[in-house]
Amino acid sequence: MMEDFVVISEGIEATHSKGVISVSKAGKTNSKIIDHPLVVLSVKDGKVHVTVKGDSRNHKKLLNTAIAHIKNLIAGLNNDYIYNLKICSSHFPMDVSVKDNEIIVKNFLGERKNRVAKIMPSTKVTINNDTIIVSSHNKEFAGQTAANIEMATRLSNKDRRKFQDGIYMTVKAGEAI
Repeated sequence: MMEDFVVISEGIEATHSKGVISVSKAGKTNSKIIDHPLVVLSVKDGKVHVTVKGDSRNHKKLLNTAIAHIKNLIAGLNNDYIYNLKICSSHFPMDVSVKDNEIIVKNFLGERKNRVAKIMPSTKVTINNDTIIVSSHNKEFAGQTAANIEMATRLSNKDRRKFQDGIYMTVKAGEAI
């Protein structure tokens, strides 16, 4: 049996029920389903205790994964996760805009049909000239939104050396700018 814990900093409230760990601070809430039969979570004394039933290398991996997820939830409440994307267009000028919870890319490679990327909940997207900034207090939502934008302009059956148009991630969360 392996056990470890994550210290909850001041001002952050943590709860656990039915395999869902939730942390909140000043109106922001992050939650994650950690529902594995070998992982047992408990919140007490200002710490989140993670226990894994077993002593093998694979059990150690489970323990470290659960700890990393909990640390990411807590870190997101203090600082937002930010992804930078660059709009690259050489053949046709692209028009990128935000509407409701979607990003709409018009005139990608001269296509008449718009390409659409979904924005995940509690994620903020801003467009400045040829740069898109995605930020959220939830690392998974910010990363998924950035990936959705990048995948919306994915090319297939084209020579990537010639058709370099698209929207590409330049800085991921946690990297230096």
